[in-house]
Amino acid sequence: MHFADLHLGIENYGKLNPKTGLNTRVEDFLAAFDLLVEKGISEKVDLVIFAGDAFRDRNPNQTLQREFAKRISKIVQNKIPVVLLVGNHDLPRVKNRANTLEIYKVLNIPDITVIDSAETVKVKTRKGIVQVVGIPWDYFSNLFLALKADPKNKPDKIQALLEEQIKAKIDNFAKKLNPKIPSILLAHLPLGHNFGSEQELEMELNVFLKKEVVLNNHFDYVGLGHMHRFQKLSENPLTIYSGSLERVDFGEKDEEKGFVLINLPQKKDKKVHSQTVAEFYKTAQRRFVEIEYSLDTFKDPTLVLDRISDEKIKLNGAIVRVIIKGSKSNLNQIDHHRLSDILKDTAHYQLKRIFTDQTKTRSDLTVEMLPLDTLEKYLKLTKMPQNKIDILKKEAQVIMKELEE
Repeated sequence: MHFADLHLGIENYGKLNPKTGLNTRVEDFLAAFDLLVEKGISEKVDLVIFAGDAFRDRNPNQTLQREFAKRISKIVQNKIPVVLLVGNHDLPRVKNRANTLEIYKVLNIPDITVIDSAETVKVKTRKGIVQVVGIPWDYFSNLFLALKADPKNKPDKIQALLEEQIKAKIDNFAKKLNPKIPSILLAHLPLGHNFGSEQELEMELNVFLKKEVVLNNHFDYVGLGHMHRFQKLSENPLTIYSGSLERVDFGEKDEEKGFVLINLPQKKDKKVHSQTVAEFYKTAQRRFVEIEYSLDTFKDPTLVLDRISDEKIKLNGAIVRVIIKGSKSNLNQIDHHRLSDILKDTAHYQLKRIFTDQTKTRSDLTVEMLPLDTLEKYLKLTKMPQNKIDILKKEAQVIMKELEE
């Protein structure tokens, strides 16, 4: 079983559940995780591989750590070994501090293997040994920064050097594999540009590698993490981004989320790669729904609320974004109390008003907007470059998290 990018701790569009003490969005992610655990146990999988990014950030609180540990422990208690690869969100910003998964390595818990450096590990399963080559984010980022710091390397050549050296590293590991034992490459790397919400969650390096970097026929399967969208990059060897388990935001509203079950051959032969089969299983339960109206189509602007009321059954339980376009005078006629009452059975809703009769001003900043959306909108009004906005948003997220704790 292959999964990745759990990002436990994301609380976008959530609220505190007083019965559990957890944010409702955290509960969504845990529910998806539970589906994975139960499927793994019921299917009696031989191995679980996690391709990085266990938590939303590098400093998960004790409750999030407990909930993650509960589920990993349940897998292991059912005699299923687990391999945990360290992703970028698992790493501390300060050297020599522990990553979020390091405690499992320090405790030396049987059947839990943590890969925090580029290496090959042999994992004993109920059906035999599996070779896992791990390429964590730290190896990639350190190599990139070292190449960038070397004055001999021209900026326009750094990416090619990076790809060349990572591929050489992987190929070197591959050559040393026992061809009679199943082998997996597990990597947390940015390949291609089909990134989903990961770009918003992490803007550290902004480097995307060619998929050929990880393609090597010595491997029976290549399991990837970092990109949040399920993607099959190659059939030979079978190379897959499992994607995240739950939707993060409206940018992922139409994406299916889940994990992958892989059937590996027990012994190598000439047709080994054609024998590797993967099946995607859906876990995301929380729907994201976006509805849009133009007040120009209504004789009476307030009638838009009747239209929304007609839609409310399909909106119940979903995270909803209502977009209403119109003149400022018409938009000001919208009864926000009635709208709240109509959408009371949604998991969360936000109203986005688009004024059609005036240029953008600070008055576009509304109380219905989320804090980070408000910050971004304000900074855009000041003509700040997008790359600087992304940096400030990331720092704001850190501050908000610290205040919550």
